[in-house]
Amino acid sequence: MKQQTGWDAYWIRGNVVTEHEVRENQVLEVRDGRIQGFHATPPPGIPEYPTPGGWVLLPGFRDPHTHDLLGQLAAPSHTDEENMERMGRIAQAYARRGVTGVYVATFGAAIDDLLAYCRGARMWMDRPENGRQGAKVLGINIEGSFINEACRGAQPAEHCFMPHRWNCLELIDRLWETGAVRLVNIVPDFGLPSLETIQHARVKGLHVGAGHLKPEADLLQTAFEQYGLEYMVHFTNGPTGQSFKPFGGGGAFEGAMNLPIVKELVLDLIHVDPRYVLDIIRRTEERWGLDKVIAVTDASFPLEAEIPEEAFQVGSTIAKKDESLHCLRTVAYVQPDGTRQPAPHHTLCGSLLTMDQAFTNLLRLFTREREGHWYFHPAHTLEQAMIKSAQLCATNQSRLDWTYMDTGSLEVGKAADFVAGVIEEGAEGYRFHVRRT
Repeated sequence: MKQQTGWDAYWIRGNVVTEHEVRENQVLEVRDGRIQGFHATPPPGIPEYPTPGGWVLLPGFRDPHTHDLLGQLAAPSHTDEENMERMGRIAQAYARRGVTGVYVATFGAAIDDLLAYCRGARMWMDRPENGRQGAKVLGINIEGSFINEACRGAQPAEHCFMPHRWNCLELIDRLWETGAVRLVNIVPDFGLPSLETIQHARVKGLHVGAGHLKPEADLLQTAFEQYGLEYMVHFTNGPTGQSFKPFGGGGAFEGAMNLPIVKELVLDLIHVDPRYVLDIIRRTEERWGLDKVIAVTDASFPLEAEIPEEAFQVGSTIAKKDESLHCLRTVAYVQPDGTRQPAPHHTLCGSLLTMDQAFTNLLRLFTREREGHWYFHPAHTLEQAMIKSAQLCATNQSRLDWTYMDTGSLEVGKAADFVAGVIEEGAEGYRFHVRRT
């Protein structure tokens, strides 16, 4: 909030959502960008950040998986400075949705094009405005490159860097050298060469997830327990391999459900059936804790005005906005001879989700009793739903990227990294509206 006030010290009143409780009508005191305390009455000698009353104070949302398709497509033809300026623009758009920290993900592209995009991102990351003028760009998430072509979904087949075709260790080195890459999606599907690529990335200090994959469960377990795999990328999507047979311990879905591995869930309630959302959260929470699930948007267009009305092309992938206006669908793949092959039915191409809507969707899921595929889910109180939803949209991400000691929750001594807004109840349930980030 310092970027909003310009003050070194101030206080703001609201219902403060911590990891364990909602502190009603509390004064949150901030000095030098850090939370100094929670009080019943205002501290003397510092100004108030005025609000109309009834605001909710949440940890700032953190989205580790969201795209800027147009920005990445334009990067190769733009200068590094222009790509840097683009990163600053989308950072402001994320902040308007309550996001204070973001990793911008990439779709599959030629390595030189990825490097150009990363260079511009690094320039923005180094500027003092990063995190003050919009959300803080924490790094680049290389999502669509080191995947299984057979599970590419909307990712272009020609840019799937599989170890039997590419020197993946060298590609990881080149991306790491930009100084921008922090997260990378590497599937274990191709055995030892894939596992060594995962390990190599971890040695470089990168956080490694896996999506667009179909290994047997046993191979996924090996990647997690022995080679450093940390999380599942847009779990159940991509696609994610599944098997009802016992061979190899099952598929990737079965393997992940039996491991304490972190699972990303795209919370637009289209990428993942709401019944599975609740079932996966409950099973994971009961076995390993809620911190093993994180909400992501996997959104494609951070600037709403840039969402195309007509079909658009990303590499060899052709996609368009769904008639429901809630998502993007892949409609065809352009073949080497120029012909178009229809995409499998219901193949998505990212979402149109924002993090404030993800938080809203979780509130609605948690506050009404629902029948899942595996469990019956009783309704939570609004307070319980706010606490759990905040953990899924902010706290758990900071645990994954090792920044939890400084951010991700509202605690004395941590950065004053929070979003303020109001929660209203309507016919469809609760909705969160961002007022300040």
